[in-house]
Amino acid sequence: MALAVILTFLVLAQSAEPNSRIDLTIRECPSQQVTVFSDRAELTRLVEVNVPTGDTEIRISGFSDALSRDSIRVNPKDSKITINEVVHGIDFLQPLEDPPHITALKEKLATLQEEHEAIKAELESITNEQVWLKNFAATIGAVPGTAKDVDTKFLMTEGHLTNVAQFLSFYRRESLSLATRHSKVQKAEVEKITEIGKIQASLQTHHNAGADTVNQISVFVTSLEAKKISLSLSYILIGPRWTPSYDVRVDSDDNLDLTYFGNIVNPSGEDFIDVELFLSTATPSVAGKPPTLYGKVVDYKRHQPQWQNHARYFKESQNLAYAGNMAPSAAADQRRGGGGSRFQYESAEDEMEEMLEDVMTSTKLMTSYVFSIPKKTNILSDSKPHKVKIETRSMPVYYSYTILPISSSAYLRATITNDATFPFLAGNVNVFMNNNFVSKSHLDLLNPSESTGLFLGVDANIKVEHQELKNVKDTTGLFTKSNTQTVHLNTVVRNMKEKEINVTVFHQLPRSNNGEIKVNLQHPKLIEEHPNIRLTASNNVEVKATLKPGKAQFPFNYVVEFPVGHEIDFTDVSV
Repeated sequence: MALAVILTFLVLAQSAEPNSRIDLTIRECPSQQVTVFSDRAELTRLVEVNVPTGDTEIRISGFSDALSRDSIRVNPKDSKITINEVVHGIDFLQPLEDPPHITALKEKLATLQEEHEAIKAELESITNEQVWLKNFAATIGAVPGTAKDVDTKFLMTEGHLTNVAQFLSFYRRESLSLATRHSKVQKAEVEKITEIGKIQASLQTHHNAGADTVNQISVFVTSLEAKKISLSLSYILIGPRWTPSYDVRVDSDDNLDLTYFGNIVNPSGEDFIDVELFLSTATPSVAGKPPTLYGKVVDYKRHQPQWQNHARYFKESQNLAYAGNMAPSAAADQRRGGGGSRFQYESAEDEMEEMLEDVMTSTKLMTSYVFSIPKKTNILSDSKPHKVKIETRSMPVYYSYTILPISSSAYLRATITNDATFPFLAGNVNVFMNNNFVSKSHLDLLNPSESTGLFLGVDANIKVEHQELKNVKDTTGLFTKSNTQTVHLNTVVRNMKEKEINVTVFHQLPRSNNGEIKVNLQHPKLIEEHPNIRLTASNNVEVKATLKPGKAQFPFNYVVEFPVGHEIDFTDVSV
């Protein structure tokens, strides 16, 4: 019975093997289209082969290490073809013969190692001679018998002293010679070891650079007849990305031309040749579902014994000290109480996913959008930016000038509204006026129907002057004395153009951080009858106005009241 089962298993196993195998490389499978995301790309290749009737394994090799193994999809373009299985594998390459320069390095290394062994033997010989000389001197200097048996008159004879002097001269001469030889040979050994190390490093570099493995995908298909078949092979490559940039061209007062560009970088190891290119605003690395919201309870605070607090402090100090030697993401996980399993990744893709989860946050994009580039493109895997044009839009615009108390320039600001169905992602902007490059700016994320301000640079035809008319300290009060500091400022704007302009002038109104310090705005007044005058979130006064050609003034006055015996200080802070 057992023998019958084994034979049946063998028959089934043999029948599961494909009738034939076809070997291809990715160079024989042209790329058709690629969709680039913010941190990866989906590449589709065309696989065309002639298969016999029955089962066939189509083995495609040469994929880069950036391949995401879980993303592989194969679709047949013929209903008579059945895809039985798709398998990703790694094949170990047979070692190749060494190139001539590597062979020469290995031969030189063998010679240097033999020379090093000879140097070591010479060093050992010199050391033995030094030991022998030292022992011989100790033997010669030893006096036989005890001190009372020694005839001091014999030791002081002229012949004996002459022999001692001759021996000492011999000892000094030989010791110096051996020490010189030892130093010279030791220096030669250091040089030889250094030379051996350099050659070994070169050989190790060559070994590491050699491709020991190759990524491959095996597609097992069944065809009802011998024919040429076409398969669509899609997979994700981790690493390719795109970022937006813009050209803004201003040629009239009514419209602004905004050109949307995509800058693609491809470090994947696979070239995208003659592909239909799509750019997606989706961020696959950001989780698509919200985190779990747990319930919250409240209870009396439990007071721990003092010794437990000390023990917890000591443990946390150890954890922080350990986290200080980690990579940023690992240290962050340690502080969050991670159990350590996050630091073990099954692949480079998993590690990149973890890094992206740490650094990326959700954006305000209403939805994702895919841009189709009209012409086929080549994106080489050279890690260099490749710039493609997405679209040029002519947009209605409202111009105004922003004037700040910390600058004597007037900054032209264009307020635009996104009337497209797709978002404008945050990116750098090159500004052109009348086809002349004038400045660089930045565009924040702009969803459809949203408006934003885009600064286009400084206009030299708008002159700005800030004047300090009064800054006086005084003491007031009949019974309760208090100090006051009165500040009168004035901003003068000269419109050198021949038309009206819109300006927004800002003044810094100090905000008190102390209940005893009071700030009173004197001018301009914040009243409902003047909707063009308002207080911003940063406590700055914003004044909007339309200026005719010529000069206009914007006075600004406030009083600071504070107790006697104190001094005040004004500090710029970010909100």
